[in-house]
Amino acid sequence: MGIRIIWLITTIFSVYAFPVKCRGIPNDTIDQWSGHFYKVRINAISPDGKWLAMNKSGSPEKYNMVLFNTYGKKDQVINLENVSTVGFLSDQYLLASANQKRELWDLQKGTKTIYESIKASDLLKSVQQFAILDESSNLQVISKEGFIVTQLEDVKRYITDNAEVIYAEKRQQGGIWKFQNGNFKKVYDEIYDMERMELSTNKQHLIVYERNGNTTLRRIVAINTVTNKIEYPLGKGFSDTGYFVFKDIQDTECAIIKATRFEPNSSNVVNVWYGNDRDMKSLQWGETPKSKYFYTSSGRSFEFRFDDKTTVFDIGSSQYFLYFRKEELQDYTHYAPFININLYDANTSQSHNIGIIEPELYSSQNGKHIIFKQKDVGWTILDTSSGKVEHLNSASISNPVFSRDDMSIYFESDNDLWCYSIRNKKLFPLKVAAGRQTHILNADKKSLCTGFNFYQATLDNTKPILIETKDEHSNETVYFSIVNNKVNKTLIKSKNKISFFTYTDDLKNWCWMEENYNLPFKLCFSSERSASAKVLYDGECIDKDARNIKQEVITYSLDNGRKLKGILYYPKNYVSAQIYPLIVHIYQIQHHLANEYLLPDLDVVGFNIRNLIENNYFVFLPDIVIDKRGPGISAMESIDKALDKLLMNRNINSSKVGLIGHSFGGYLTNFIATHSNRFATYISGSGVSDIISSYFSYNYNFIGPHYWQFETGQYKMNRPFAADKQLYFRNNPIFNVEKVNTPVLLWTGTKDENVIPQNTTAFFLGLKRNGRDVVALYYPESGHDLSTNFLQVKDLNKKIMEWWGYFLKDKQDILWIEKQIKKDAD
Repeated sequence: MGIRIIWLITTIFSVYAFPVKCRGIPNDTIDQWSGHFYKVRINAISPDGKWLAMNKSGSPEKYNMVLFNTYGKKDQVINLENVSTVGFLSDQYLLASANQKRELWDLQKGTKTIYESIKASDLLKSVQQFAILDESSNLQVISKEGFIVTQLEDVKRYITDNAEVIYAEKRQQGGIWKFQNGNFKKVYDEIYDMERMELSTNKQHLIVYERNGNTTLRRIVAINTVTNKIEYPLGKGFSDTGYFVFKDIQDTECAIIKATRFEPNSSNVVNVWYGNDRDMKSLQWGETPKSKYFYTSSGRSFEFRFDDKTTVFDIGSSQYFLYFRKEELQDYTHYAPFININLYDANTSQSHNIGIIEPELYSSQNGKHIIFKQKDVGWTILDTSSGKVEHLNSASISNPVFSRDDMSIYFESDNDLWCYSIRNKKLFPLKVAAGRQTHILNADKKSLCTGFNFYQATLDNTKPILIETKDEHSNETVYFSIVNNKVNKTLIKSKNKISFFTYTDDLKNWCWMEENYNLPFKLCFSSERSASAKVLYDGECIDKDARNIKQEVITYSLDNGRKLKGILYYPKNYVSAQIYPLIVHIYQIQHHLANEYLLPDLDVVGFNIRNLIENNYFVFLPDIVIDKRGPGISAMESIDKALDKLLMNRNINSSKVGLIGHSFGGYLTNFIATHSNRFATYISGSGVSDIISSYFSYNYNFIGPHYWQFETGQYKMNRPFAADKQLYFRNNPIFNVEKVNTPVLLWTGTKDENVIPQNTTAFFLGLKRNGRDVVALYYPESGHDLSTNFLQVKDLNKKIMEWWGYFLKDKQDILWIEKQIKKDAD
């Protein structure tokens, strides 16, 4: 019985089942709270849901993997030492990976067998066996009880189908050996160097990629996984190719092959850029990929006669294919360009232009239907065999999924689950979640074309549809199943945030984790056998203070009448007779974070709510929206209206308010600092300071000119700079840098390729030139955040806490700050 893990969020807590001393979070120090809380994730669940494995990365204790028995009447827990991953062979047997060791556990007896010096291992789930390759290049296949089924010596590498088959390449003798039904058998003799081997998309072929010596001459060998027949789909000869990609077409004997070679763009003397070039990614790489596509069936193949910049992909049909030139409409005004797409009939060699579509497309099980969005039209359904087209007049539906029988298309939306009957040509709401956001959990979504949002998205209509819904106003989440377009069974209903949800294929067992701002993570299990949920883990043990966190949702209105929300967190030691400083964090819409547990942690951008409220700050997360006035001016109104409402609270010290933001929030902080007198200090991380120079910059993170980010991306200018220069001028922080009247802390990673460090430097120099108090922190080798360097994360968190303390709590003797503030300081 298969298991699916639908939604997984890395969480931080300790587990109550083994010895843990429950501790609070110390104030005013960063050093002491590292290691008190561990990052935890669900690692695996047994076939019938009896055991759940959860590991704690970063735990100071040696037992970092915990197994919960979900069936037992009493809490039964097994602790595994220094284990990184586990895999279940059955509900009784488990294989654990611990560095170069493997441990075979009999969970019923509580015993284990240890295998040392292991390089790699894999499960063969269908036959309940596993493979291990040791440092001596000996490959063993072992039963779940620990008996050696067979072995193969001198193995260079192997791959498996994770079910019952292994393919292994031997070193000295060469050749590929196949394990199935208890034995290894040689299926291929190597003559040339094998670069790699892989199982094809639908596991119908073992694909061997060979290279002729130290050259760029390569070929493909396909070995039928059922008959072991050896085929050369493009012939036995070698071609000058950088790489091949082989993809089976659905459940047919057909495949599509991509052969790509690379051409250098220029000499060592000069790099030439052209204004009409639509492929700037190749300029960055220094070489241009040229691709050919081949259709192969029953050992024969033919080449698609398109130019070498055309992309071809299948839609699950051996007759119909789609093709396009990905750079044809690329003008870098959108993150992904519109696509001029065509349908190709392999039987007739005829092409049909579908038209210009948004870069999103879905196909049905066998490719009979595709659905896409046409510019200014909306969702369009095409019958590939008849050429008939249907348009759906609804802009609110999204993420279409076909039923496997090709009779219906289901859509997610912010208001109910919708269904389109292909036969009756009717779109209608199912009325199972009116007024709620919906998400389909058990859709099978397979990529059709690498690098594009083109998918084969299907639902098995013989099984229930699993749905997650959320109510934006109440924050209630409900999980339920649908049969025949009606609610069949409600699995979970909670106003807490559901961090992940796991279930067995038959929906007889399900497991989830829930949290809230004052509720540490709680791991729950339920099944058809029980009337109520079983709590496997309750995080309150290690964080008893969480229940005392106080939160308030503030509602405020803009001049146009639109209502927004903000989340206000109260200081830990709040007393109604006192006043406290306030820290405002700015980004975009934030009220959906209201039911997230406040993790005490070192944050990669230096903002941690729990640490701030523990140190007796109010913390506020307001919503901001962008309108035609531009992002900076719109955000100013949102912030001003929020503060007007918020500062009615007499416990907030209106003269001790700080503003912090990162990335887009850093830009907003920079802008507000140049226009507001309501903040005592600002902290801006990796923020744009000059939107005009950034507009005309090259983004090495997203690879290409950066105009799209400002025109149609996060900044939502909705017009180019040349069409409305004043709009850009009015929303540009650097143009008013001299108006900043309170101290600013800036920080960036020196390797940031998204918001380049020059933005931080420009704002710093603007403030410096105008005699303003500013300190800039440059973190070497870090990117847009500091996630790759713990010491830098620790330093940033420490400095930000000291900055808040100095300017919002009047703390003294912080030398690195006073070196700027006290002009005569050394």
